[in-house]
Amino acid sequence: MKRIMVAFIVLGCFIPTIIWSFSLKEDIGVSLEEKQVQDLSRSGLKLVFYVNLVNSSSEDYYLTNYSYRVLTGVKEYLDMQVPIGEGLKVKAMDNTMIALPVKITYDLLFQTAPELKENERVQCYIKGEFEFFSERRRRRVLPFAFDGEFPIFNPPEVEIKAININDLTIAGADFDLQVNFTNKNSFELLVNRIHYSIRIGGYLISKGSIPGDKSIDKNGEKKFSLNGLVNFYEVGKDIYGFFQQNSVDCRFSGEIELDTVWGIINSPFDIEEKADIVK
Repeated sequence: MKRIMVAFIVLGCFIPTIIWSFSLKEDIGVSLEEKQVQDLSRSGLKLVFYVNLVNSSSEDYYLTNYSYRVLTGVKEYLDMQVPIGEGLKVKAMDNTMIALPVKITYDLLFQTAPELKENERVQCYIKGEFEFFSERRRRRVLPFAFDGEFPIFNPPEVEIKAININDLTIAGADFDLQVNFTNKNSFELLVNRIHYSIRIGGYLISKGSIPGDKSIDKNGEKKFSLNGLVNFYEVGKDIYGFFQQNSVDCRFSGEIELDTVWGIINSPFDIEEKADIVK
């Protein structure tokens, strides 16, 4: 009987430790709050995971380090180790929001996975570990894994359609340059403004800026008419001869300011091709 009592006493000493060890496993957790695509540009973007660190214990923890890998399909795009100096305090009985930014560079992405070049959107997967220390120096390593998605941005394709002559004299001309912008993306583009210059036969005949105020549907196109006035005495008398032809070498260059759901993108263009002269 005494042996049985001793066994119960010894077991009783270990029960609080066993309960504490199980509760420690549940004292801090991770939940994904939101995913955002930011800073979309011609060269890439930033995919940000907003994560809640949930501390349900009665003591503070400190996030001292985290590591993660980013996979696109079965290929690894990125492998990161991020130390956090003295540590980020995660208060007891509280939530702490942190951001995990992943910079996506299209050049590196397509080197890693060339087949993604033709995709409109890319599915990705981030997995890693958070390392915590409590105030009592108890170490916790907490794994995490989230999926994500981001777009591939394709600059609008520009095509010169024609030069319409509204009025032509020996002194000058009033004309409209007809151009098409084609959106090869799976999302709408809103044209805020077009900054441009027009050259024919190597001569600069017009430059300026116009408000776009037009949307280009996903996988759609939009025609723009850019009006210009040219003074042959200022630019060169050869221009008069160019406008007498059926077609002329035309260079259309500049920058288009686009508004997307992920912010403003400035996309330069420089097109040189034959343009029909329409009188």
